[in-house]
Amino acid sequence: MLSYELQLKKLNKIFTSTSPQFPQILGVGNSELETTKDFFSKLSQEINRIILSGEKFPENISIDNRLNYPRGRGTFNLPLSIELKMLLHKEMIERNITKTQLANLLALTEHDVKADEWQLSKTIHLKPSLPPRYKKVQRLLDVKHNSKIQELAEAFRVIDKVIKIDLLPKD
Repeated sequence: MLSYELQLKKLNKIFTSTSPQFPQILGVGNSELETTKDFFSKLSQEINRIILSGEKFPENISIDNRLNYPRGRGTFNLPLSIELKMLLHKEMIERNITKTQLANLLALTEHDVKADEWQLSKTIHLKPSLPPRYKKVQRLLDVKHNSKIQELAEAFRVIDKVIKIDLLPKD
């Protein structure tokens, strides 16, 4: 899971929340809950901005670094759907896959590709027989849109990736 640091502070009667990995975000509120909600609302906007601009995401915190934070500091994990969208964006950057190319890959059918040639290197330049659904790709990458896990899994499949989920004991 992607984990990032969250810092909560109280100045007079105002609470603030920040993250060193996302220094441009400042959550503000009259309680810890209110400031945290404000922070996460702004975080989802920032994640969408990063995706739209094609930038890379900040490095997340390793498990070893998450332990023994003093009061007012801790970590947060992102919801699975947001994490998958961030990972899809990361893979697209690393493989130089555009949104248009992903839409074309998702539109390919068994009529377009031979059964043993579903590798990205063989499908990336094919033209699909069905019309590509560009809005679907926009929604897959939009953290404010509730994409189905199956749709995200299909996007990973067409770029030769598989989602693997492990259950680990709680520390």
